[in-house]
Amino acid sequence: MIRKSLMYGALLIVLYMALVEYIHWPAKSLSQWEDNTRAVEHFLFEVDKEKVNTIIVGSSLSYRMTAQKSTCPDSVVNLALGGMSLFDGLAILKRSGEIPKYLLVEVNVIYRDAKANYSDQFFIPGMYQLNGYLLGFREQYRPLTFAQYIFMGTSNRIGRFIGSDKQNQPLKASVESSDQQVNNKITDLIIHHKNKTIDSYKEILKNTDWKNIFTEFEDQMEYFQKRGSKIILFEMPTAKEVLDSELNVFIRNRLKGKSYSGYIEAQPSYPTTDGIHISIGDANDFMYKMLPLVY
Repeated sequence: MIRKSLMYGALLIVLYMALVEYIHWPAKSLSQWEDNTRAVEHFLFEVDKEKVNTIIVGSSLSYRMTAQKSTCPDSVVNLALGGMSLFDGLAILKRSGEIPKYLLVEVNVIYRDAKANYSDQFFIPGMYQLNGYLLGFREQYRPLTFAQYIFMGTSNRIGRFIGSDKQNQPLKASVESSDQQVNNKITDLIIHHKNKTIDSYKEILKNTDWKNIFTEFEDQMEYFQKRGSKIILFEMPTAKEVLDSELNVFIRNRLKGKSYSGYIEAQPSYPTTDGIHISIGDANDFMYKMLPLVY
């Protein structure tokens, strides 16, 4: 009985592994953590590294440059991770053994520490090799991810069907009034979030161990510079108040004169969606405007 169960289980696994090789389900991500995992696995196992000459690292600000399948040149890989640190992206890059011709480093959130042991999960002996050859072991193609996609897609379709009749007859005046109230609330929330973030910068500037931060940063940059990478530091566009904050000016002044290949200072040329981040479309537009300044 146990032997049969094991045989059937093994057969199902083999069939599933074979199936995902031919059907790339458009599995949706349900969390920022999952987005980050997919981005790292895409770099490690999917991109043609012979075509890649540019790697981007940073925070969620620059993660948006290629989020939600935004277009990206084959020569560029974005290892900026949402809610994480530029040091996390550098750790992944370092352990991969790849040395890019151009390393673009977003410095807006340079003070954020790396997540302890985050990169370890991608380089587990045995699993790393399996991920390289079999799609079914990767985050996007795991059975649970596929089940989530089916469940969420079905739930959304049922919800739209049930709610369609109720939503077909609203009065125009009521809709316009409601939309205005929602817009006002969103604007208030954006302003509140921006002001709260700027207030937090004062504590970050005061309490951060800047000596250790800049020492670690310079050590990492030296590692890639010595191996032939051209280092270009850049700021992601955000709200003018954020770019002009004492914290941002402090970071800019510390880094701008360093012996790297370039420093791209951001301008508040895009509106923010939450007081800090610009939209995915605008971030993608900024990337395409920045790349000619690099090459």
